[in-house]
Amino acid sequence: MGSANQKLLRASSIVALGTIVSRITGLFRNLIVVAVLGSALLGDTFNVANQMPNIIYNLIIGGSLTAVFVPQIVRALSRKQDQDKYLSSLVTLIIGSMALLTILSELLAPLLVRIFAASFVGHPEFRITLLFMRLCLPQLFFLTIYALLGQIANAQGKFAAMAWAPVINNLILILGFLLFKGVGKFNISNISDNEIFYLGLITTAGYLGQAFILLPTLWKDGIGIKPGIDFKNSELRKSFGLAGWTLIYAAISQISFLVVQNIATHAAEQSSKNGITTGVGITPYNNAFLIFILPQSVFVLSLTTALLPHISNLIHQNKLKETEREIQLTFKRAATVIIPSTVFLICFGVKIAQVLFLGIPLDSSKFIGLVLVGFAIGLPAYSYYTLGLRILNAFENVKLQVKGNLYMNILGTALALITLLFIPSEKETIGLAVVLSISYFYGCWFTFNQLKKFSIKISIKKILKFNYRSLIISLLAGIPALFMNWLIDKYLPITREFKGLISVGVCGVIFALIYIYLANVIRLGEVPNLSRLVIARLRKRESR
Repeated sequence: MGSANQKLLRASSIVALGTIVSRITGLFRNLIVVAVLGSALLGDTFNVANQMPNIIYNLIIGGSLTAVFVPQIVRALSRKQDQDKYLSSLVTLIIGSMALLTILSELLAPLLVRIFAASFVGHPEFRITLLFMRLCLPQLFFLTIYALLGQIANAQGKFAAMAWAPVINNLILILGFLLFKGVGKFNISNISDNEIFYLGLITTAGYLGQAFILLPTLWKDGIGIKPGIDFKNSELRKSFGLAGWTLIYAAISQISFLVVQNIATHAAEQSSKNGITTGVGITPYNNAFLIFILPQSVFVLSLTTALLPHISNLIHQNKLKETEREIQLTFKRAATVIIPSTVFLICFGVKIAQVLFLGIPLDSSKFIGLVLVGFAIGLPAYSYYTLGLRILNAFENVKLQVKGNLYMNILGTALALITLLFIPSEKETIGLAVVLSISYFYGCWFTFNQLKKFSIKISIKKILKFNYRSLIISLLAGIPALFMNWLIDKYLPITREFKGLISVGVCGVIFALIYIYLANVIRLGEVPNLSRLVIARLRKRESR
């Protein structure tokens, strides 16, 4: 048991480190994009186009890889004599299908722009979005290669390659955009086709590098993947039978996102007509979301990436009690980080956005911060919901996920349409962030209840009690941090930009130190043990 926990924590640490670097470079990547294209309409054209490969990927295959194929791959790898045949069929079928889908998507690109950015039709931004989209759609093919090869590596317990590959993607785009001689000077009316071509090509080149950096990992492990499909393979037929449910799941999510994206682009278009130059559309929504998911990506996603193959093995061995203990422990570990992150983002979301997006007008960066606060409300629910989905994935049950996702997205879509009717266009995107948070609370509750059907008894009362304790000390840590922020704003005689940077840094350190101290006082989860381990290692280094 102890050995399994150590392996899980070690694997989670590897993923976490890669994820931290990936998210930091990813955040810098988005800052560069905003610096070049802004957060208003031109930025929206790029974001609508650049999201399309991910939308199609998630709709067709993304959910299947984690929900269906990872448990199947784990089982195939346990039978060495069959693994190459199954994996060859799986890779050939998926990559071949996605190559054809990429070509079809290029042909349907004008229709996709009309569907996902209806407000752009008849305006200059429609043509720019279409040009960007034609250049970005090949990402679909490279994203499939990356995800499929990465999941095969994860199933073998090799987590580093998939966690670190996105760093290559981010660095390629960052370097390409930094070399681009046009920071801050472009808008809808003056960007040329050659400049669009360069930016789109660099963006897609990042996905090419991200995909093919994984090949050496498979060659090193001696997995022999050859072109060919064995249609008689029962495991392959089972995989694609289950994958049909993930397609329904993804379709439900994308319909909801379609509503959100059209509301956000409508908000940008209407605000522009009303003379508002602040970015209020899909670009601030996306950038705020990327900051919002940092705690979940760095910690919770790291845990779940390592947890899924581990739990899949426990379930295959029918060790349900051990599975239950692992799940309960994982939820507590997640709460230790997620609750204080939520409080800090709510308190300092606007300040964080203003520091990160210094290159854009103050009103635009402030708006991104307000959207971030709207998202932050739902960070615990979002984190626990994704954890619950990974556990259902391990049981290879997608039907329940589809049911929960349907209810969650009906709620979210209905609330999103209410924002369109009753909230002014310049505030609609903030409302959309709050709506997403509310829908995740429902999704979290539904998913927890479904786990009971697999004889997994998660004590919601214990989890809530743990979260409550973490929330109380987070609020206590937030009070002196906010007071310090007030002192810095009022009395520090420096420019606004440096004042914001110092405030976020100093207040962040104060918040973290007080939270860790109080967590040790009340013996919250594994914080005391981790604190003692860190102190012991620091003393050992000093004694050398």
